[in-house]
Amino acid sequence: MTRTWPLLMVLAASLLAGCASIPSTGADAAVHAVGERMLAEGRARDAALAFENAASAERGTRRSELYLRAAEAWRQDGDLTASDRALSAVDVRRLAPASRTRFDLLLADQQLRRGQPGLALDRLTGRAAALPEAQRPLWHRSRAEALAKTGQSFDAAGELSRLQPLLPRAEQAGNRREIEHLLAGLDDASLIQRSAALPAGDPLYRYAGSALIKRGLELPRPFDRDAGQSGQLAAGGFRPARQLAVLLPLTGALASAAESVRDGILSAHFAQDPPRPNVRFYDTASEPARVAERYLEAQRDGAERVIGPLGRDEVAALLAMPELPVPALTLNRDSQALPPGHASFSLSPEEEADAIAERLIRRNLLRVVVIGDGTAVAQRSLDAFAARLTERGGAIAASAVIDPTFSNHSTALNAVFDATGGEHFDAILLAVQAREARLLAPQLAAIGLKHRPLFATSQIVLGSGDTRLDRELDGIEFPDLAWPNRHVPGTPRADGAVSRLPSARGVRARLFAFGIDAYRLIGYLDQLSANPGSTVNGATGDLRLDAFGNVLRQPAWSVFEGGRIRPVVDGGLTTESIGADAAH
Repeated sequence: MTRTWPLLMVLAASLLAGCASIPSTGADAAVHAVGERMLAEGRARDAALAFENAASAERGTRRSELYLRAAEAWRQDGDLTASDRALSAVDVRRLAPASRTRFDLLLADQQLRRGQPGLALDRLTGRAAALPEAQRPLWHRSRAEALAKTGQSFDAAGELSRLQPLLPRAEQAGNRREIEHLLAGLDDASLIQRSAALPAGDPLYRYAGSALIKRGLELPRPFDRDAGQSGQLAAGGFRPARQLAVLLPLTGALASAAESVRDGILSAHFAQDPPRPNVRFYDTASEPARVAERYLEAQRDGAERVIGPLGRDEVAALLAMPELPVPALTLNRDSQALPPGHASFSLSPEEEADAIAERLIRRNLLRVVVIGDGTAVAQRSLDAFAARLTERGGAIAASAVIDPTFSNHSTALNAVFDATGGEHFDAILLAVQAREARLLAPQLAAIGLKHRPLFATSQIVLGSGDTRLDRELDGIEFPDLAWPNRHVPGTPRADGAVSRLPSARGVRARLFAFGIDAYRLIGYLDQLSANPGSTVNGATGDLRLDAFGNVLRQPAWSVFEGGRIRPVVDGGLTTESIGADAAH
């Protein structure tokens, strides 16, 4: 120690302020400082050994404080056994009050691993603010785990909502999914009651309110909004930009999809009463690397708002930009959080599947048989449906995957019959196209499985249109576009000039309607942000905005009847509608 003393003092003097302190003097203080330096350099194992070596030569308070620091370092290194061993050497009676909170945190973490969430919760009764900043994430996560395991899902979600801003950006999407999962397990009445009781400014309210919107329920009160997000609104809440930029991949792999979106935007533009914005299109060429260049070009051109980009990778490239001064409505989702004032809109299979699950839950159809065609889109739909259904208390009674190249599906359907006994389920969900559904329907009836309500994803419209053949689909209900089968005020008439556009017909109508809604939404974002109870009656369904800038869609519902697609008219909750008088 005599030989290394000068070096230790130099290292100690170079540490950043704010390191954990241990009541010690002389060489012991220097050893502790070296351990802290090792931690700062990512050498947690070396730090833990240094703390333990120093503790073994100490007594009383200094010994316990050093062993506590060693336990924290071992945990940071990932060696939980060594961490528990060091923690067992701590005499909690010798610790300073602030250190006892750190001890309780490690002991609670240990108790959780031993399956003792109640004991862990008893330890976590202080405040996270009493801990060093680096240890606060573990505090919130441990409390959340203990609360969840003791049946307190709403409170567990609250802890995770306080954890969210403390996490690295890469971990925030996963934490948000955990919050949504916890809230999904609550029934409607409990979610409404607990949400209403949250104090103003509580970070959980944004998540709880978004969960209510997804279920089609009303918010107890508006979201807390960042200053400057809303402004003076035109009549009806529509606030058109003077200069509107549209970033679309007009060339390249996504050009066909972009053409339908573009034509939908233009049709909505010319259907809109003046004043209309000056619209300018920017080609991203289906290349994410060009998105930033096009966005900056639009900014230089004076754009006040941006629609796009379209591809998922393109949206990720946009959100990776260090600054986004011009508000954008992206046409896809990304795991990154949206900056304040920006929004995203998507027609993803997962969000549609969530809507199907909520519809079945409201009808108390909780045990569901699912049948897919094995395609990637079908599997995404069914995976998301199963996750939401089980979160909400339902279950998948049986599942089957058919081969679209075959016409006889008796083997798969007989397996479903055997799994359910032909009786122990409430509904069937099909994730197949019209051709496969026309073959499945009579085969389901032949083995006695068609006596339950039949639902389908929107895939079922692909290949439909022949009234004679589509009679096999009668009774199948599915999420649909509102346009063109219904009159939607403010959207172009489907029997007008747009009916002659190839980009608006058949399977492309979905993206055409998406473009219509994107144009209308960009003018209503201020209204939707300021009044979350508002709904835009859109071409793709009823549209609302959650607390994170995500446009949530309640699709229209249709059913095959006499071989034709007919709208399903639902009763139930009503919401304030906006936009009906903005365009004709």
